[in-house]
Amino acid sequence: MPIYQELSDDNNQQTINYAEDKLKSQKEQENIIHFRNSLIPYKQATEQALSAGLGEGYTDNIETCTVYWDKQVNYDIGIPIKGDSMEPEFHYGQTALIKYQSSPDYDGQVCAVDNVSMGNDFIKCVTVEEDGLLLQSLNIEEDQNGERNFQI
Repeated sequence: MPIYQELSDDNNQQTINYAEDKLKSQKEQENIIHFRNSLIPYKQATEQALSAGLGEGYTDNIETCTVYWDKQVNYDIGIPIKGDSMEPEFHYGQTALIKYQSSPDYDGQVCAVDNVSMGNDFIKCVTVEEDGLLLQSLNIEEDQNGERNFQI
């Protein structure tokens, strides 16, 4: 004979009430998304920005804050994006997680480009050419003359 059938009516009702409370609590817990368990912290530079435009100046001072994302990425520094030339894939205010390397892995790769001689940096699609790097934007918006707004 199951144990609940051995209970008095009063104890059986208390057991049902307890089980209903536990079920309600369980359902509430199932609706909670635990972000702390699923988000990964990344260090982001606070005084720097990657230009998704015509160039963003930077300093040697690298202070950081922590940002969070749901994917694990091997990176050296996170830098916020400033501008909209890389829309629709990369948006103003997003953090680009940068892995230092001396050249792109393939033509057209989206890279952070550091122009040390000018003291500015960019996020662009990079193609290596004989006489330097070709930097191209993803955003193909045109002005009233049919010229692309985002060209370097």
